Amino acid sequence: MKVGATSRRFAINRYFFAPNGRPVVPLVAPMLSAGAATALGLSFLGFFASRVLRF
Repeated sequence: MKVGATSRRFAINRYFFAPNGRPVVPLVAPMLSAGAATALGLSFLGFFASRVLRF
């Protein structure tokens, strides 16, 4: 096995897993999706209000 492949795999493991071995991505993904849904909902509400309620 090449050294570059092992170091790359180690970097991927270090990125996706916390030092104690717990996966970080399943904890972060719901927060990111919730934040994206909230931002989309707020932008849609703002667009809807600006279209309907002409100040």
